[in-house]
Amino acid sequence: MTKITSIDFSADRLLAIASDCVEQHDYITALKMLNKNAVLNGNDGDSFMLYAEIFDDIGNNEKCINGWFKYLDYVGEDADFAEAYEGLAVAFLNMGQDKYSAYYYNKLLMYTDDTLSEKNRMDIIDAFIIKEKSNLRLTWPPRLADYTQEIAEGVNLLRENEFDAAIVEFEKVLKGNEKYSTAQNYIAMCHVINEQYDKAESVCLEILNEEPCNVFALTTLSAVKTQQHKYDEAKAIAEKLASLKVDDIDDMYKIATVCCENGMHEQAYAIFCRLDEQYCYDCSFLFFKAIAAFNCDKIKESLACFDRLLTIYPNAVTADYWYNVAIKESKKPVEKRQTLSYFYRLPQNECESNLAVLTTLNNITDKQAEKMLDEIDVSSAVHWCFDDGENRLSEELLFLGAFSALKAGYDDVVRDILLDST
Repeated sequence: MTKITSIDFSADRLLAIASDCVEQHDYITALKMLNKNAVLNGNDGDSFMLYAEIFDDIGNNEKCINGWFKYLDYVGEDADFAEAYEGLAVAFLNMGQDKYSAYYYNKLLMYTDDTLSEKNRMDIIDAFIIKEKSNLRLTWPPRLADYTQEIAEGVNLLRENEFDAAIVEFEKVLKGNEKYSTAQNYIAMCHVINEQYDKAESVCLEILNEEPCNVFALTTLSAVKTQQHKYDEAKAIAEKLASLKVDDIDDMYKIATVCCENGMHEQAYAIFCRLDEQYCYDCSFLFFKAIAAFNCDKIKESLACFDRLLTIYPNAVTADYWYNVAIKESKKPVEKRQTLSYFYRLPQNECESNLAVLTTLNNITDKQAEKMLDEIDVSSAVHWCFDDGENRLSEELLFLGAFSALKAGYDDVVRDILLDST
């Protein structure tokens, strides 16, 4: 008789494996164990703490913060507050959110009382003492002027979609200053977003007249040519960019994305491989790399990238959709495979289907909804509301997802929404 040995998938076992993997810096395996535990046993304080520690180690501050929030929410009064407050303070500090960081450091100081050394307490306090800054700065001649303030203000306005106001700030940086081309590149970017492609082209050409290999200007100009339907010119610029010897990480990423936009999949994939160490936990990077690998017939590498992405971001339903498309397409002869798009969004019919399902769910009675949910799994459609590449900032879509989660009784999703730091 064959002896059957059961596999231990208990929470204790899976969390122990995950913890060992963290010690060995094998974060992907650790996340796989935690994700499996979440499905089989549900999360608890220990698992939320491990999630927070992993995301802290890999530099994903937002997910680290969310992990600590879930930990505190789940454990309540029995939480290790010192550990959680320090984790939150460090993560917010890494994100440049000094006020939130100071708040949690203050909570840490009050909670720890005498258990924190006097030196550590003073180090924390000193870090947040506001140093009075001098209002004096050099504004002339342009070659020596300090335009840091104008650049920072312009970037903030750009992020707030105040493009015309951003241009006003960037135009304050005068020619002859080392930041002039940077400011002009931002102006060109604003023109592109405003769909003023002729203005953007003019700015780019002016920069390139002085700096023929300016990566920022070349990438923007390539985007302009694409919008003008001058695809041959856009690709020629992409080929020039791909031929440049570049070591700057940001420039390499820009060049790779331009290669993607112009169908230069081999070149894009090669650059992504060089960037793997710096971006190997980033959702956008992993998606781009997975698509580039698929499009140059590196199926094994593509599927491995998708798997890694979905291990780190298990609710990335858009990536999951294209993962399944890649699996299906990979079974076809090479000449019959479709070229996958680099745009992080579902096909229009899938979007419309999700909207129809969720709209129906919210317009029927609770009793009808209960019957509907017995027949249809709407969880992917709910998660899509928070993962749609085109409408990620759409309040209507976010509200639809939140109300749908409430109607469907997805308590974990509702908790994630309420505790999401973003």
